[in-house]
Amino acid sequence: ATYAARRTEADGLINWRDSAAGVERLIRAVTRPYPGAFTYLGGERLTIYGASIWSEARRHAARPGQVIEKRDGALAIACGDGAILATDWTCAKGDIRAHVVFDGA
Repeated sequence: ATYAARRTEADGLINWRDSAAGVERLIRAVTRPYPGAFTYLGGERLTIYGASIWSEARRHAARPGQVIEKRDGALAIACGDGAILATDWTCAKGDIRAHVVFDGA
């Protein structure tokens, strides 16, 4: 038998300095039925349930955690190397603008 520690909510906190692949894997690992991967913007929680590695990431010079672009409701967010495209997300603050930077980045 294999034993693993029980997941906690803190397991889903995103470190934007991680690689885009690492952030995308974290999001997949803690998506529904788990609480989702999350970050903060001005103290408000943003939860991400679905994302992919953003193929256009080579074109940006943003810092980790910065929203590079918003397209059709999806957020392109810079990571340590490259970026992810968050396609399924919720935020208590409501809408998110391009160029904001998440806390902890």
